[in-house]
Amino acid sequence: MSIEIQDVVKHFPGSTVGALNGVTFTVNEGEMIGFLGPSGSGKTTLLRLIAGLDTQTSGHISIRGQRVDRIPPQKRQVGVVFQNYALFKHMTVFDNIAFGLRVQRRKSSEIKKRVMDLLDLVRLTGFEHRYPHQLSGGQAQRVALARALAPEPSVLLLDEPFAAIDTKVRRELRTWVRQIHDEIGITSIFVTHDQEEALEIADRVLVLNQGRVEQFDTPAQVYDSPSSLFVADFVGESNILEGVVVDGIAEIDALQFQVKEYTDGQRVKIVFRPNEIRFGDDLFGPGRVGIITRMTYKGNYYAVEVRLPSGRHLQAYLDRNLGQQYEIGQSVSLNIVDFKVFQA
Repeated sequence: MSIEIQDVVKHFPGSTVGALNGVTFTVNEGEMIGFLGPSGSGKTTLLRLIAGLDTQTSGHISIRGQRVDRIPPQKRQVGVVFQNYALFKHMTVFDNIAFGLRVQRRKSSEIKKRVMDLLDLVRLTGFEHRYPHQLSGGQAQRVALARALAPEPSVLLLDEPFAAIDTKVRRELRTWVRQIHDEIGITSIFVTHDQEEALEIADRVLVLNQGRVEQFDTPAQVYDSPSSLFVADFVGESNILEGVVVDGIAEIDALQFQVKEYTDGQRVKIVFRPNEIRFGDDLFGPGRVGIITRMTYKGNYYAVEVRLPSGRHLQAYLDRNLGQQYEIGQSVSLNIVDFKVFQA
């Protein structure tokens, strides 16, 4: 195993709430892991503990089988890329990348070869004499990545690495970072609040909430099989309806959901994705309808808002061709093809 986190707790002075509360998980060699969660969930705190930039209150951290609790950051063989690049403004691209190698007292010839190889890896050959202010945001972040990789760390940590970059470049850069990861095979962890980013490039996603692990699984499992109501609500778009179980059924706005694992009188929350709604002319019979109140063209699909009899709204996604068959104000029957149930 590459990284093992065992019952890690972190309390900051003056705070009554722990930043991390008994976090335990394992990262396999060569994996790319995404830390995902809302602001204040503990993502960056956890990353800093692995890097050695902060110390946990209790618990243990191991990297490649070695306990690193008392090992300083410079000896953990960890490379870190920060959100703001943190490049040395007075140094050229070459000198920024070479910095860690010079600290290690490598030979000049070895440094030059390593830096030029990394410039080729990050597609910046010919930029070695430029200064940070002469780079775009995407170029600066690539230099920061090359600098982190230069000392050949066993683990690469990225703290919101694409947050300061515009949307188009951000998409290109995250795809490129995944390609770099696959090329060199280094164990990587990145912090993000962007769900699309985490689901797109991570092998597994660690979802954090209030300093606790809600779910640690593949992107597909996190999205399709959320382990808690928080994950279901936080990751992706969801419709959430609440009702009471009667005879194994929760009936909400004339929509019926079989929930046989719950007892009569229990309140449950029904969660389903917009793409799990199907429209029909009369799938459920008279009265079981909604009214389309908004349709937004998204290119490959339509995002459709449907008002139920109670006045609440659902979000549905329709294929582009199918969406053209409907219009605002039209009544539709609804069929929920899949859903998850959680106790309210």
